[in-house]
Amino acid sequence: MDELERKPRAIQHARPVRRANLPPSYQEFYKRSLSKYGHGKEFIKLLKLHREFTMETVERAVASCVKEQLYTADSVRHYLYLMTQPEATKPAPIKYEMEQSVTVKAPTFSPYDQLLQKGRYIH
Repeated sequence: MDELERKPRAIQHARPVRRANLPPSYQEFYKRSLSKYGHGKEFIKLLKLHREFTMETVERAVASCVKEQLYTADSVRHYLYLMTQPEATKPAPIKYEMEQSVTVKAPTFSPYDQLLQKGRYIH
């Protein structure tokens, strides 16, 4: 796989890839990414995701990406993350009760005026 990364156009002729009998979603991903980017780098990165995730999980993520017309390995990785990470619990909503009125004091600029009188910026 690392050899193919150095020569991404060679993936078209790589015997293991041709013999792998890849699912239709993989074939569609490869065809679309090749036509969009002109090389097979995204497909090679996709295949490398199998080092970290199961075949079934990657296949579902690739199918989701093809459905959404996203043809990058990062998109597949994003779907893999969504599929494998536990759903984060949402914090409880915060209740804002405005029973008391809020008053804001006007700013005082007299200390700045005193500094300006001592400096050279007086007109």
